[in-house]
Amino acid sequence: MALRAGKDVYCEKPMAITVREGRNLADVCRRYSRIYQSGMQQRSEYGGKFRLACELIRNGRIGQLKEVYSYRQPGAFYPTQWTSDESKPLPKGFDWDLWLGPLPWRAYHGEAGHALPGCFVGDVNWSPHHYDIIQWTINPDPTAPIQVSYEAKDGKPENAVIHYRYANGVEVHSNGYPGEPVGDVGGACFVGTQGRIAVDRNSIVSYPATILSAPLRPSDSRVYHADSHSGNFLDCVRSRRLTICNPETAVYTMNAILIGGISLILKRTLTWDPAKAEFVGDAQANRLLSYTPRPPWRL
Repeated sequence: MALRAGKDVYCEKPMAITVREGRNLADVCRRYSRIYQSGMQQRSEYGGKFRLACELIRNGRIGQLKEVYSYRQPGAFYPTQWTSDESKPLPKGFDWDLWLGPLPWRAYHGEAGHALPGCFVGDVNWSPHHYDIIQWTINPDPTAPIQVSYEAKDGKPENAVIHYRYANGVEVHSNGYPGEPVGDVGGACFVGTQGRIAVDRNSIVSYPATILSAPLRPSDSRVYHADSHSGNFLDCVRSRRLTICNPETAVYTMNAILIGGISLILKRTLTWDPAKAEFVGDAQANRLLSYTPRPPWRL
């Protein structure tokens, strides 16, 4: 609605709670030529640690990238416990109906945050930071299929591990690298044939340590550089160029979260076709790509 009204938009996570919403977002940004920045500020801030890790890995400092540990489960919209008889008085001035927007109706009972209990499986708010940095670094073909597999752990859904296999052969795991504390705070651990790098908001470490001590060369490839995420948004409002986390980038990251979450819901392996934005030959999984908006809301 803001884009159609001619506004440029800075949006925090989750940028969308279904794949169909994300596609609609990117299409509307393009149709109305609006500037959009997703709030994945690790690309721009935290002393450039994530950008450094990305550039070192892309330039082969750990050899061929083989595996990535994301430290965080993905997630998806799945209102398993959404209805409730519990009700509390609305805070003065709080428009609960507008806050819910297109979500199914439920009575207010004191919960209004990033993700209501019972409305999601896994994590749709914190995990985008992890997976955005991962996909920025592995730089996959955005049109190539991705295999998503489910591994049960201890019989508890919260301990299950989701594995992604990209067309370039890189595998991403939703758990942490054994014994490595760095990576949990919005980051990841990248494992190559000649070493590994772990990075998060607090630290960046490499094994061997010489990987970090050798500076990037003038001939090395670089990625989009910004030192302020909100500043990059404002610069792009003026220049009309793409932001560092533009709609297509944001949607590609959010889709990784959502397809992993659908694998968590169904507890099985899926094959995702990014070009068609659907699962290959799987009607049950494809039904979870959207939900019916509550009237009068519509996409």
